[in-house]
Amino acid sequence: MLTRMATERLMHAASASPAVLVMGARGVGKSSIVSELPSKQPRLSLRMDDPELRADAADSPDEFLTQAPFLALDEIQRAPKLLTAMARLLDDPAQRQPGRFVMTSSANLFRIRRVTDTLAGSAIYTTLWPLTRREILGFGEAGAWGELERTPPSGWVDFLLRSNAPHEDWRAMSQRGGYPQIATVPTTTQSSMNWRQDYIESYLDRDLPQLSSIDNLAEFLRLMKVTCRNLGRVVNKTEWGREASVPPTTVDRFLNLLETSYQLIRVGAYDEPCGKRLITSPKAYWSDTGLAMHLSGESSPRRAHLENIVLTDLVAWRAAHSPRTRIMHWRTTVGSDVSFVLEFADGSVLGIQVSDGAEPTVSELVSIKLFITEYRAAVRGGLLLHTGSASGMLAENLASVPWWSII
Repeated sequence: MLTRMATERLMHAASASPAVLVMGARGVGKSSIVSELPSKQPRLSLRMDDPELRADAADSPDEFLTQAPFLALDEIQRAPKLLTAMARLLDDPAQRQPGRFVMTSSANLFRIRRVTDTLAGSAIYTTLWPLTRREILGFGEAGAWGELERTPPSGWVDFLLRSNAPHEDWRAMSQRGGYPQIATVPTTTQSSMNWRQDYIESYLDRDLPQLSSIDNLAEFLRLMKVTCRNLGRVVNKTEWGREASVPPTTVDRFLNLLETSYQLIRVGAYDEPCGKRLITSPKAYWSDTGLAMHLSGESSPRRAHLENIVLTDLVAWRAAHSPRTRIMHWRTTVGSDVSFVLEFADGSVLGIQVSDGAEPTVSELVSIKLFITEYRAAVRGGLLLHTGSASGMLAENLASVPWWSII
């Protein structure tokens, strides 16, 4: 079994907090990682997608929570009354044994209206994303983002040259994605397609109705496909609604549901004032590139899919190691564009430009240099990720490195 980098954080949480919650999309491995967490006594595992268990939880939530000293509750978002009862129970200091309740949720509890108690102050939360490249390789980690945060730009190339991450074709990685059921076992193209189609149907039939009533699932699926075709672009609700034949107000609701269920990732804009006019709308990405390509019907990955690989590695790293780091994009109204901007806890920023060529284009290089110039006081440095093999410093605080040496 592969080591997940979230395991250490969750083990610490289970030893310190009476309630631990792992959130993330269906199929990313939440139940597996929870089953590995130690406890003073064996945990009774209960799946809240079982209708009978869910009915028992709704009828007598207090009794339900006391049927065993330690419980693992899968898909807790399906039984919100348990969260309210848990909050009451944990108000008693005598009931707050570390690791007493370990839960999973395929939706972000903070974004679900019918969830009235999120156990603030009693629970430690983390988000589990699809497998990172280094988790698939057996390293149990994400990319070298922590080292980039700690190391001055003058030392970046030296530590990147020591990277033990092997070269990989980003196109093949885009098509494979990071869901454990596909990424960790040999599969044929047809079996991968079948799994993804089953995943989408299960998501629409089982997960989505738990979040909101959808009158027309065909509309929702059309918007999913349109969103994936517009991967890496600034969200345009009017245009996307027109393309999917969905009203703009409904587009907004559907995008919120996709984000709540960890399918869509909206990357907000870094809009700190500078000498240029900025676009402040978010850009759209997906939690798994393989699933996004299946939905869009694309057979050839493009630059946006390589950006998406970088982003999913970033969000996984942030969830496990640096929750205060913000991930944004930067774009001016005249087209200068930096793929991602990391704002660390100390307020310093790192610009990340992603290129799908062995060498960056002129516009990619000009954009990242412009960003560094505009925010000189706050910028820790700039990073240009490309698909070639050479590493080097393009300027005092701008490094050009292969994407696979970072991720």
